[in-house]
Amino acid sequence: MSSSSRLRVEQTCRRGVRGWFGRVGAVLVAVVLVVAGALVPGVARAQTGDSVDSWDTTFTVDTDGLLHVSETIVWRFGSSSGRHGIKRTLPTREPFDKKDAVYDISDVSVTSPDASAEFTTSTDCERDNSRSCLETLKIGDANTRITSATATYTIGYTVSGALRS
Repeated sequence: MSSSSRLRVEQTCRRGVRGWFGRVGAVLVAVVLVVAGALVPGVARAQTGDSVDSWDTTFTVDTDGLLHVSETIVWRFGSSSGRHGIKRTLPTREPFDKKDAVYDISDVSVTSPDASAEFTTSTDCERDNSRSCLETLKIGDANTRITSATATYTIGYTVSGALRS
């Protein structure tokens, strides 16, 4: 949890126990969603031999309940890799209790000091289950091969709908 998120939780604690439990629960749900999104199989798709050297995620929950996420990924390309970039998938809809949880992803940005930061996005739902949808960020340039062994990508985005009451 980032220090700014901890500060907000500590400040809400002073406002009273009832509000504190609701806000802490909301922050915990946000943490679970971010971690779950980062751990879903296929979230960062690797070509044969590719691996991740490090993956750091920070988030901030603002007063409007929006979740601001920043991920820094150091990607190691394998010897049989195409070395054009990476794909990062984020859940945008999934079953949650009796209703669906819908996450609106916005303000997407990508930077990289050593690879193309160009990206496209697409949203797809499972063929047999429209309740499970993913947004895919395809990062890189199909016409440019990355010559170094690693590339660092910083991906930023905002999520609405991540907090539950």
